[in-house]
Order: sequence, then structure tokens, then C-alpha cells
Amino acid sequence: MQITSGSLLISKQAFLDFTKMLRENVGLALDDTKEYLLDSRLSPIARATGYPNYGSLIQHLNSTPLSPLHWLAFESLLTNETMFFRDDHFFTGLKETALPNLFEKKKNQKNLKIWCTSVSTGQEAYSLAILLKEYFPEMSGWDIEIRASDICKDAIKKAKAGTYNPTEIHRGLSHELIEKYFSVNSVGDYVADPSLKRMILFFNVNLIESLHEIQTFDLILIRNVLIYFLPETKKDVLRKIRTKLLDDQSYLMLGAAESLIGDATFAPHRVGKFSFFTKISS
Repeated sequence: MQITSGSLLISKQAFLDFTKMLRENVGLALDDTKEYLLDSRLSPIARATGYPNYGSLIQHLNSTPLSPLHWLAFESLLTNETMFFRDDHFFTGLKETALPNLFEKKKNQKNLKIWCTSVSTGQEAYSLAILLKEYFPEMSGWDIEIRASDICKDAIKKAKAGTYNPTEIHRGLSHELIEKYFSVNSVGDYVADPSLKRMILFFNVNLIESLHEIQTFDLILIRNVLIYFLPETKKDVLRKIRTKLLDDQSYLMLGAAESLIGDATFAPHRVGKFSFFTKISS
């Protein structure tokens, strides 16, 4: 395998060294079918930082200790595809099954803790906050805590701002919800209402590192991220995530293309097209 950038050839070993470093630091596994990502994602960084091409940048990263430039490169290769109310079946299942069950379970304590992992620029967390406000008026007297995390600092910065351009805001949101929960700023972008922002705490976390400071939750969303991990990385992340479920009646939810079938530490459940998992007590 060769990777060509201009007149420069990147050796297979250089590719393997870089992708190993990427995998060890952020969990993302890239094989040689994803060579095009190196060109499309790293070339702009190379130009901006004074390297003639992405191959030169890779050579530098392979030969130097971890630095902010490494993390800039790593984060550029992460998939930050997201939208409001992504996957209708998922949010219908939340509305009709998971959240009613959790509200019934916690009716005496009147508190609910939710963790949206790998939240990217925040649309999933804001969607969840809107869902709660729209369909669960009883939660107004509850202590509802939505924590939303991502490894990418720039993504979390945008999520905290809650500001989206017209293309982003219309991906998944109806005109009525936009009018109700967003205002338009001076440059034509849409800003989330403070009532939504107060419900969500955004923070940075790397799922492949220690999660010992993370509390336990009634509901954890880890959607569309495990598919980018190697099996051993996925297993380790799930082992840690399992300890963050409050009890065996707490919910773990994955993306539509992900499953834990065969993992003896989780029990699968399905209601119509909505699937979720609970942990099996040891």
C-alpha cells in the first residue's frame, strides 16, 4: 500500500504507525480502505501549519511526542455526523417506553440522570431536552440532569454555545420546534433557548481513558461510536460504561447499526423497532 500526496509517497509502515497512534489515543480504527480520509481531513491542517502536504505532516507526527498538533489531527479524523432527533424510532422509543418507565421508577426520588456520550456538536442532547419539555410536563418539578460529552474540544465548545446555522437547524427540527426553542442572532444563526441550555452540562471526555470520575446514570446513550472501535476497545469501553449504569433497571442505548447480542453482561430488550440494553447483575 502506498499513499500518494503530490510527489511524496507515504510508506505502509508510516500509515500503520500513524493509525496505531490514532487508535491508542482516541480508539478510532482506520484500515487501508480509509486512506482517503487522511488526504481530505489532514491536508487542510498541513497547509495551515506549514507542511507541504499531509504526508509530511504524518511523518512529523510519527516522529515527535504527543502535542496539540497531534490532537488536532486526531480530532479531524473523528466522525462528527449528527442531527436533531436522529433516528425516529429511537426518539419514539424514548418517548413511549424508556422515559415513562424511568419516570415511574424514580417517582419517589424525583430525579433522573442521563448521559449522552459522543454527543459531537450537541444536537442529540438538545433533542433530548426538547423531548422532555414537550412530552413530560411532570418533569418540571424534578431534578433532571443531562450530561453530554465528547472527546473533541471544538465540538463541545460549539455544543455549549448552542448555535447552529440554518442548514444544521433544519436537519431534524420542525418549524414549530425551531420557533419555540431557538432564537435568531444578528448573523442569522439559531441559538438554543436558555431553558434548554440549563438542562445540559457539556464536558470533554475520552471514552478509552479512565472514567472513574464519571457518576452513575439512569440512562446512557452511546450511539454510533462503537462501530469505529476494534473489538477489544469496544469491550473495554462497554466494561466501563456498564459500571456507570445506576442499576439493572437503567437503560443503555446504542446506534441503529450497533448491538451487544452475545455480550453476557448485558440483556437485550426490544419493543417494536426500539431496542435497548440493561446490565445483568453479577
